[in-house]
This record gives sequence, structure tokens and C-alpha cells, in this order.
Amino acid sequence: MGRRQNPFDKIDKLPEEYGTKNKPFTNEQITDIKEYVLEHDPYLWKIICFVYYSFMRLSEIRRLKVGDIDLEKDLIWVAGQTSKTKKRDVIPIVPALKKIILEMNLEQYHPDDYLFGSNQIPSATKMGENYMGKHFRKVKDHFELSDNYTLYGFKHTAVVYWYKKEKDIRKIQKTCRHSSMLMTERYLKSLGLLDDKDAVSELPEI
Repeated sequence: MGRRQNPFDKIDKLPEEYGTKNKPFTNEQITDIKEYVLEHDPYLWKIICFVYYSFMRLSEIRRLKVGDIDLEKDLIWVAGQTSKTKKRDVIPIVPALKKIILEMNLEQYHPDDYLFGSNQIPSATKMGENYMGKHFRKVKDHFELSDNYTLYGFKHTAVVYWYKKEKDIRKIQKTCRHSSMLMTERYLKSLGLLDDKDAVSELPEI
């Protein structure tokens, strides 16, 4: 059986100056992790794809409900009590994530069911609080990854890729749902992506 195609193959070499927490993954790490997870824990791969393609926090993903997914408009509605901004947010569903969502057959479930429920299907009971970390721990142990690598690191991997490709700070701010440009700049700097000469919010007013 041939090696599965990796959607991350086009990512350039990631910077090495980022902070130690939630490190972005390298191309090689993602290739190996994807192959391992699809074989041993395919449900975890769905969670990884939500982190990567939606830029959402793990706590937000855990609280998502079936009714928050709008496949007609390709949008994810994040309720105010769920969103980190405490207001209703909307996130676009990119084609790669839509493919994952369609595989979940959401039409079979009630809109109030949690998207990631108990027993690896949408249900009235949300996924256990430690489920994601426990399952990703097995991946970390298998590949002997340090504690600096986390499931949330897939969001950072996506940000690194997107910024290196487009260099658009405002798009990153909007997608990450940061309240200010300064917050986005600090975030990008923590990933080793932004030099002072690239900053925009530090310009003095005229």
C-alpha cells in the first residue's frame, strides 16, 4: 500500500525561533503523525483537522453542537459562551474540513447534540474533558515528543503556514479572532514569524 498523500507537503520549513509551548509541527512530523493516527485512532484525526482548519481552541471544539455547523453556507457558528471573545463568532468551513464533517453524517443527529460527544459520535453528552489530551498523549509517547508539542500546536502550524504564504496580518487576526492587531503581532512574534519592521500597530498616529 502506497504512502498516503499529505496535505501539508507544501509547507515550507518552519521557523525555529518560536516559544517552547505548543510548538508547530514540522512537515516530517505531520506526515508521520497522520499516518499513525489514521491507522490507530482515526477519530483523533477528525479533532486534529478541526484544530488545524478552523483555528479553534480545544475547549471551543469540545462545546460545539451539531446545529452550529451550517453546511449550506459553509460556516461554523461559535456561541458567545463558547467563544474566547464572549461574543458570537463565525468561522468559514474550508473544503478539506467540510470533507471531514460530511463523513460525520450530522443529519442523523439532533441539532443540540454535541458535535464531539461521548462514544466518538455526536450525542447529548459532550466528550470527556481529558479525552483529547489522553488520546494525543499516546501519539506523543509513540513518537517520543516532548511536552512542548501539543494538540493545540496544530493551530500554530496552520498559522505558520498561512502567514509564510500570504504575509497578511489582518487575515490572521480575523481568523484567530484576536481583539486587536497588537495581539496578533505578539502572537506571530511568539512563533518567530514577525520582525519589528513588519509590525503595523506600532506606527505612531499622525
